[in-house]
Amino acid sequence: MTQLIDGRYEVIKPLSSGGFGITYLAKDLRRPGQPRCVVKQLQPQRKFSADGWQVARRLFDQEAAILERLGRHDQIPLLLAHLEENGNFYIVQDFIEGRTLRDELQSVNRLPENEVITLLHQGLTVLSYVHQQGVIHRDIKPENLIRRQDGVLCLIDFGIVKEFSAQQLGLMAQPQSRLMATTVSIGTEGYTPFEQIRGKPCPASDVYALGMVAIEALTGRYACDLDFDPNTLDVVWRKGVKVSDALANVLNNMVCGRYGRRYASGKDALQALEKVLVPFVVGRAVADLDDLRSDKGINYTRLRNLLKVGKWRAADKETYEVMIRAVGKKSGEWFTRDELLNFPCTDLRTIDGLWMQYSQGKFGFSVQKQIYVKSGAELNGKYPGDQVWHEFCNRVGWRKGDSYLHYEDLKANPYFSPIGEFPGWGGGRVGGDILLFSRTETCNL
Repeated sequence: MTQLIDGRYEVIKPLSSGGFGITYLAKDLRRPGQPRCVVKQLQPQRKFSADGWQVARRLFDQEAAILERLGRHDQIPLLLAHLEENGNFYIVQDFIEGRTLRDELQSVNRLPENEVITLLHQGLTVLSYVHQQGVIHRDIKPENLIRRQDGVLCLIDFGIVKEFSAQQLGLMAQPQSRLMATTVSIGTEGYTPFEQIRGKPCPASDVYALGMVAIEALTGRYACDLDFDPNTLDVVWRKGVKVSDALANVLNNMVCGRYGRRYASGKDALQALEKVLVPFVVGRAVADLDDLRSDKGINYTRLRNLLKVGKWRAADKETYEVMIRAVGKKSGEWFTRDELLNFPCTDLRTIDGLWMQYSQGKFGFSVQKQIYVKSGAELNGKYPGDQVWHEFCNRVGWRKGDSYLHYEDLKANPYFSPIGEFPGWGGGRVGGDILLFSRTETCNL
């Protein structure tokens, strides 16, 4: 018999179950196309009074508000609904299509260093946001990191839901004084630091967990199988592992046994990672993050937001959209020679600066221009000849051997893409690159 929740969410299959409840894959019958969603059923462990139920309902609403706020980040599932039915509480969230990091590691055993850096950068980016919202995840592990189809890692299964389930649904019948004194230990062996085991989690606890995930991905060893230094309680992991000192130092500072010696939050760890692992920086200052100036009244906020979360292909298409508007045309049209050779410098500087900033110097028109010149071209707006053009395209990854790559085959990741692979004009790069490189030079980029 089909299970229907709230007369709207039709259960497809259970995804997981445990002491905190059951998680289902379902479809929303009231939305166009009946998209899939995730429904988490939080089950009370005992009966309690009507007053106790009112307290539980109020606290459930508070926790749902936190999840709704967190879901505004691109790497966290969106909260679609929270409801109560037949003595159970339910959380409904967006379904993320993809594979868990656990599934990935089981198929490849370990990841190369550049992919671990990408993992850390994406993980710390979303973790910085979580901590800025005053929330501690408390259960970061490979099973709770899902790689979307665009390659971006998403963070799921926040511990606040489990804590609510355990404290409010399981202990509500106990005296309020004991409830207030109770701290639920949430986490998974191998990823949970000592202070969290003792019931005192802090943002540095999440930093530890993500560091252990990265070490497991790098070494191919389960986190729970790694040893500790008995004097410092630090994780011992580096012996026999090929890794750069820069990455190893960041990881060591993430997994110190004593939380006071760790990075205090996701933001601190992210800043440290970016400081020592910038892969390539062109010899000029990149634009300020908030410098979105335009001489043509163009709003570059969406482009910035797409680049900020690593949606490189979407940002590439948005680059075309803002550029075509900057020359007074509509989407679907193309540029004339004069429009590109006279493209407004302020806008070109903003676009290039955003690409440079968020790719840490690997993507941008100014990067491509330098590679173009090194390939033997002159910045005169003229076609340089097949030999030079093919050399340039091979260097930036648009061509392999004797064939051009399809747009969908580009790597689209600054950590292992060729330098200068993007922007790619949304797949419509023909001739415009040559003209724009000349304008990049006259605009002093």
